[in-house]
This record gives sequence, structure tokens and C-alpha cells, in this order.
Amino acid sequence: MTAGRVLVSSIVRGAGERTTSGYLRVVDLGARHVLARCGLPESRYRESDPNQRGGARGARGVAVFGERVLIANNERLFIYDAAWRPMAEFSHPLLGDIHDVLPGPDGIWVASTSSDLMVKLGWDGTLQGDWEWRRQPELVRGLGFDALPLVDRTLDYRDPGAAHGSASNVVHLNNVSATPWGMLLSFGRVLSPANYARRQQAARDGAAGAAFASRVSGSASVFLAWNGADAQVLGHVAGTEVPNHNAMLIEGRLVYLDSNASRLVARSLDGGREQAVAIPGVGGFVRGLLHLGGLRFLVGNQAPLALYVVDLATGSVTDCILLPGLPAESPYGLCLLPDHFGDLPTALGPSAAQPTAEAGAPLFVLS
Repeated sequence: MTAGRVLVSSIVRGAGERTTSGYLRVVDLGARHVLARCGLPESRYRESDPNQRGGARGARGVAVFGERVLIANNERLFIYDAAWRPMAEFSHPLLGDIHDVLPGPDGIWVASTSSDLMVKLGWDGTLQGDWEWRRQPELVRGLGFDALPLVDRTLDYRDPGAAHGSASNVVHLNNVSATPWGMLLSFGRVLSPANYARRQQAARDGAAGAAFASRVSGSASVFLAWNGADAQVLGHVAGTEVPNHNAMLIEGRLVYLDSNASRLVARSLDGGREQAVAIPGVGGFVRGLLHLGGLRFLVGNQAPLALYVVDLATGSVTDCILLPGLPAESPYGLCLLPDHFGDLPTALGPSAAQPTAEAGAPLFVLS
């Protein structure tokens, strides 16, 4: 097993309104056990969210940049220093159902699934810009649509009920990862035009849950190379009922988690063969992917809550770390934690909305 510590976020499926819906863990890979666990502040919209499977629940994307730890929940970003003292907390109306984050020197790209946007915030929390794939006619047509309405920027996508009935979450934009030439995006589940039309009609008819059906047959996953302005399709996967997740480019391969069949998949970009390794779990939902070097990866799954080491070179699962947790809990995000970072505290806080003199670095909140 590779040595080092990994920060793991999680979501508890179907968590009640007044129970913790997501946790952070630090896992020692060498010792193969959890060093610490704590909860993340809950979404402010959790009680108004009817989606019991996930919705506004849980801890989401995690990343380390320099001396900062970045963690997302449904609509907010929390930044801590290397000693886990809170530095900042901020949000924006365009952020909703956050799935992934990618920090850089000049700001943070956020995959905002609800608004169908890539949103960029500065390290001071201000909006720096966004990318709307619907403004690329060739890409829209490539996904099977003649045209789509542009994102309605008058809505507050943080509120799960605000976008109900709107043309939101058409592609389930759920991944952004770095590459040498730009970024890799994942459209985890692209609705077919027929499914999109049915969902819009159901929303107009007031059908509950029209915008977040857990399974949608006839959909697809699409992976794109993106330079911050334009996008090019690198891969297309048909037969997607639930969204696929966590894509990266490694040694000329598109590597992603097939959440429909609980597999780690690697596809050659030159049209060569596909490799796939099944991830253990009873009715699991693979999520959370970390490159360990070479063709070795760390993959999360539920039932049981666990991390698996997968070697694509041998096509096998070589190790497993069981994580004590709840039966309906699933890993969400994984990132390496530098050795000099402090131990995860038993509770994170105080929040930036309630600063105290003991909090360390200056705090601010943008709501």
C-alpha cells in the first residue's frame, strides 16, 4: 500500500433533516485505518430539499492548494489553513449541487451541477467568470439538441426548489480535473432530447421530483477537453442511467468511474481497447478517485463504505481499507493531504459567519 494520508469526504444517503449528512475523514494509507473524522457544516437549504437520496446533503469536492484545504458542500466553499483554522467561507447564487472543485493560483473553478455551469471564484470569493456550454452551438448539436435555453441567471441555484421546472442540470456537470493542456470535464449524465422534453413537461405539470429522478434510461456520459473557453469531446458512453463520475487523463487514457456498473474504466484516446475493473460493493455507488502513480488508483465505494486500490496494469483490486461509518454512507471526494498539515480536528469551525478572536487567520463570508 502507498504511504501517506488521504482526505475523504462523504455523503449519507437519505440522512434525516437533523442528522449529519456528510463527513470528512483522514485515512492513513500505510496503516490502513481512519485517523480522524468530523462533520462539515450542513447546507442552508437542506430542510427544503425533497431529494432524499442526495440533494443538498453531504460533503462534496475536496482539494489542497498550497497551504490551503478547500472543501465544498452543496452550495458553499470552506477554506482552512494547514492547521485546520478557518480562513474563509463563501457562496454565490450560481453555485448549486456542487460536485467538484479545482483550485489554482488565481481562483477556484467549481462544477455547479444544478446551474449547468463551470463557475470561477477568486480567492476572495468574488465571481470571476463562468463557462456556459450551451453557448457553443456545435457542442449543443453534438449532444443531440437543436437548441437549448440559456441559463437563467435570475435564479438562485443554491436553493433546490428554485430551479424546479427550469432547464437546469441537463448534463449533470460533475467533474473538473487538471491536465497539462487545460482541464477535463465530465457531463456525468446527459439527458436525451426526449428525456429532457419529458422532464420539462413533468415540471410544468407540477410532478414532484421531476428534476432529480435517480435513474433516467436513454442517457449518456460525455467527457470533454476544456481550455477555459472551448470544449472538445474526448469520449462518449451510451446507456447511462445514473451519472458516471470522477474523470482524469493518465498516460493517454481516459480514466473514469462507471457508477452504473460499479467499475473503474480506462479508455484509450486513440480508439484502442477499453479496460475495466469491477469494484466490490453490494449495490454500491463508486465515487471518489485518486491517482496513486503509474496505473494504480484509489477508488471509493459504499456497501461497505471502503477505499479500494486498483491496479489497471494487472486488472485487479489489490487492497481494501474498510471505513467505519453508516450503512447508507458513500465516499465522495479524495485528495492527498501533505505530511506537514495538522491533524483533522473533532469539529470544524467556527464558521466564517461567526468569527472569533481564536480562529486564527482572518475570516470573511460572502453569501
